[in-house]
Amino acid sequence: MIPSRRSVILNLLIILYFVSLNAVKGDVEDKDVRIKVVKGDRGKCSAKFQLETIEETCKHKEPCLQGPPGLPGDKGQKGDKGERGEAGERGKCEEKGTEENPVTSCVDSDKNDNPYIFAPSPFKVKCDYNDNSINFNNTKDLIKIDEVYNTTKEEPYWLWPDAIETDFFENFYGLEKSQVSHLISISDRVTLNLIFHCNNFELKDNIRILLWDNTLVGQNPTPTSPVTYTVPEDDNSCKNFRDPDLDDWRTATITIDTWAGVAKNFYIPAKTSDKERFYIQFKNIYFYF
Repeated sequence: MIPSRRSVILNLLIILYFVSLNAVKGDVEDKDVRIKVVKGDRGKCSAKFQLETIEETCKHKEPCLQGPPGLPGDKGQKGDKGERGEAGERGKCEEKGTEENPVTSCVDSDKNDNPYIFAPSPFKVKCDYNDNSINFNNTKDLIKIDEVYNTTKEEPYWLWPDAIETDFFENFYGLEKSQVSHLISISDRVTLNLIFHCNNFELKDNIRILLWDNTLVGQNPTPTSPVTYTVPEDDNSCKNFRDPDLDDWRTATITIDTWAGVAKNFYIPAKTSDKERFYIQFKNIYFYF
């Protein structure tokens, strides 16, 4: 059977397609090439071939949308287990309550009797776990109020008018103001003992003490100040002591027991004689936690 002209042309086109496609593979790298059949010069039965890339084919058309991603492939096999690394150095628990690692209070110091507390300005304290207190004693030659010895005051006056602006706390208690504030913040109650030194000065509820929270207290409660300080009778040799002819120093103990029992100033009555002399010293203080 003799093939028809149409089948011959069709087979020829197929052959030419593959030949042309193989011929351009070496000339056009990494690009898809397609053959385009266009009308020939001899009418309907003639045709010619034209090669072009996808970019050339699609340059006059809308950009193609990317299709959805394919399904993920199967999970690969688990690799072999690696060798175990060398053991690191054994860690050490940092000791609490050192100057480099201060704690907040005695309860955080693992029963250390003399830990450092207060990270912003570390200082050493003495912890008493029997009564749960931090106590300080006057072991230094702290301030004595001798500037009023030979001064006559006609009106009541504050002993330190600029106490808040000066280094009063460090000079009187041996502590910074921020350290005193921290001790009060971690305490439920504070007991302060002062030594009142007198010479021809009678101590009889005539001195007012300004506390940390600005409460003004005396020996007797008032409507505005229920808090008081006490002067034990057996430790008050300044009671009924007025003898201008006697130059003798005596002492009394002033005790304040309250939640903010830190004295920061003293309101003194008017002096009646140049013979009246006194000064106040810090004895000890207990912060109960």
